[in-house]
Amino acid sequence: MASKLGLLMVLWGVAQLESAVIPKETYYTFLGTYGRLGKGGKYDEVDYYVTFNSKVPIDAERDCEAVFAAHGGGSLVEFGDVAEMDAVNRWLDQYGAGLLYWTGGVYDAIDGYYWKESNEIMTAPVIQHILVTSPPRKVDQLVFSHDSSRRYHMELRPNSNAEAYICEVKRPEKAKSTVETQEKYDCILERIRLAGLPDDTNYWTAGNDLGHEGDFLWDGVGTRVAQFYPAGNGQPDNMGGHENCVSVRKVFPGAVQSAHCMNDEVCDLKFATLCE
Repeated sequence: MASKLGLLMVLWGVAQLESAVIPKETYYTFLGTYGRLGKGGKYDEVDYYVTFNSKVPIDAERDCEAVFAAHGGGSLVEFGDVAEMDAVNRWLDQYGAGLLYWTGGVYDAIDGYYWKESNEIMTAPVIQHILVTSPPRKVDQLVFSHDSSRRYHMELRPNSNAEAYICEVKRPEKAKSTVETQEKYDCILERIRLAGLPDDTNYWTAGNDLGHEGDFLWDGVGTRVAQFYPAGNGQPDNMGGHENCVSVRKVFPGAVQSAHCMNDEVCDLKFATLCE
């Protein structure tokens, strides 16, 4: 136990593992980081970048791949769920309404709407955000339209149009901390205290229920989160299905002595991350 937790690291960000990649090209702006369930049911963390150096989608795809090649390559954004769309839409609010951004979404008469890079069919909730103004064509590609801080949609546009675009870059895999026992939970809190870290901070762990709502698992381990410590803290409450990632946080209101508890939170919040 001591040797394993001796490797415990605390990192800061939006449920993230390390600082975002900053490309040399100045026309890319970092938007944020989002945690999501990727292919094969594995939890992924993805960085998003926007550029207003407008291009047709085929050139935008090549740029996303080339600019981030040193980090495994990027691709035009592919939305796995509506929560991911919500997060990106909030990040785009600073640039104003009515702007269009290329995504990796395309249409096929047989398969319908799908994501070009991953070759995955779009989920029904995501498709519901597509505005259909004319019969879809294979030569079209989906743009994301930021309408307001709370509204957005996608629509097909001719792939000969030059538009702004959003690149997504998957973060390298590392191991977040799991908290399977009260002993390990206590040990983690002691490490935080000894390191002089603030006790009023949230720390992400490897727990999430992104595979099945309400069924929290330790990502990378596959075992169920048997207990939110300390026992009887009233968590997880899931907040109507919106809180899907597990953190360790200070109990509010504060007690005479600093106390922490495990809690489920919205995954795109900016918290520190515990790695082991």
